[in-house]
Amino acid sequence: MTYTPDAAARMTDEVFEVGPKYHHLLSEYFTFSTTHPDSREYNLHGFIRRLDTLQRCIQNVFDLYDPSRSDIPSRGYVR
Repeated sequence: MTYTPDAAARMTDEVFEVGPKYHHLLSEYFTFSTTHPDSREYNLHGFIRRLDTLQRCIQNVFDLYDPSRSDIPSRGYVR
């Protein structure tokens, strides 16, 4: 799939925002966990772990297949 140059540039800009947004959300949930102790285990072992997985997946997809590419990667390339 090819993207317009504007769309590719926007995706490139936005992928660099994933890390800072992740860390901001992480700090918000840690703060919430300290003010609401009953939610601590759910936040740390549920939501935050899944948030970390999502952040890594976004970065991995972008690293493997940059929006500026127009070819279809082979199965061996993405494994």
